[in-house]
Amino acid sequence: MFDEQVKIHGKTLKAVEETIRICKDEKVLEEYLERQREEVIDIMTTLFDQETIMKNHDSTVRREERKDVTGLMNYLLSNGRNDDALKASTDETFLNKLLAEFRGGVMVAK
Repeated sequence: MFDEQVKIHGKTLKAVEETIRICKDEKVLEEYLERQREEVIDIMTTLFDQETIMKNHDSTVRREERKDVTGLMNYLLSNGRNDDALKASTDETFLNKLLAEFRGGVMVAK
């Protein structure tokens, strides 16, 4: 029921309230929802907030990783390390090793 309401209303308080209303109308957890309505709303909205925070965090991490890879590749190419750039583009272990060096400021130009 909740997933259906999220499809209709998005991850909003309206979706939570409609889910509770439907559950009560259909006598699903009616007594519990009547007594604990505010608590259920708090829990469900907290879950939305946590999911949004995680999505934003994941997006920021991916953006920072892309910036690091771009910076590394620019460094390698501008310092004549074309072979390293090519290998890093196909070898994730090698890329991660170079990224660690790059982030740590210990890259050596050829």
